[in-house]
Amino acid sequence: RERGLEVDGDGFEKLMEGQRERWRTSQKKEVIEVTGTAASSTPTRFVGYENLSVETKILDVIENRGKKAVILETSPFYAEMGGQVGDQGQLISRDATWRIVDTQKKDDVYFHVLSEGASPPPSSVVNAQVNSERRAAIERHHTVTHLFHWALHELVDRESRQRGSYVSPDYLRFDFN
Repeated sequence: RERGLEVDGDGFEKLMEGQRERWRTSQKKEVIEVTGTAASSTPTRFVGYENLSVETKILDVIENRGKKAVILETSPFYAEMGGQVGDQGQLISRDATWRIVDTQKKDDVYFHVLSEGASPPPSSVVNAQVNSERRAAIERHHTVTHLFHWALHELVDRESRQRGSYVSPDYLRFDFN
């Protein structure tokens, strides 16, 4: 406005829709769809703000669309929500280690998606450990979304609003009006 310029709103929306489509098709992330009811509907006790490692019991192991997921009694893993990706890490017992590649949540039950291979038996006790370096990178990007939103609102336009985001360990995307 200060320089007498105008925005081509229709053109922008057309280009933005093209970008959204490119974004959707470029995503290589496999998502485990959390549907149905697991044998255990006991809510997972989340302790991930205080602890990145916890000894816990496996309540159930489920399989959905070829992916196995473990339901833990207590979990330090942050589940995917609000545009932020879920934690990764590992489950360790005396005899084996299993890699957690994603954490999803349905209602109050956390699903810890395992990498390919065997899964731990239900009722066993494991040490659940979050990948702390990855979590720290996600936390940094999460904080930046708040700072960016504040700066837009305070310095650019009070009507600026967040319209979405994607927060991962490698980058963040912040959508706004």
